[in-house]
Amino acid sequence: MKMNIIKTFILVVLLVAVAFIQRLYTVDSQNLEKLRPILSELQAYCALEGHYPQVDIFQSIVKRHQVLEPKEWILFVDEKGQRASLQYPMNLPILWAPGKAKISEFPPMIYAFIIESPCHFKTGANEETKN
Repeated sequence: MKMNIIKTFILVVLLVAVAFIQRLYTVDSQNLEKLRPILSELQAYCALEGHYPQVDIFQSIVKRHQVLEPKEWILFVDEKGQRASLQYPMNLPILWAPGKAKISEFPPMIYAFIIESPCHFKTGANEETKN
């Protein structure tokens, strides 16, 4: 009798954990679906304007694609507008997700991925790739 209670408890804990991870995966998958068109639009802006957009323009791009948490999508741009990093929210270490996982210190868990230099700019005669 006592063994059945323990087995039932373990089963319930495992089911809750699987449901939680499945939810995180669903949210991450939605973010990855939104990332592709956002990156395309950002790269088109860079190609047209020759620099990264200001924060308000980038946020309008993000909102236009109806992401779940637009404030968690951040474009860090240098003063000259030629170098930037794109941070977008993620929870799981999905290997095919573009960028590198950002991990918080306490507790050590993934909270975002960051893509260094998502745009390509020509510098003089040679082209500088920024992937």
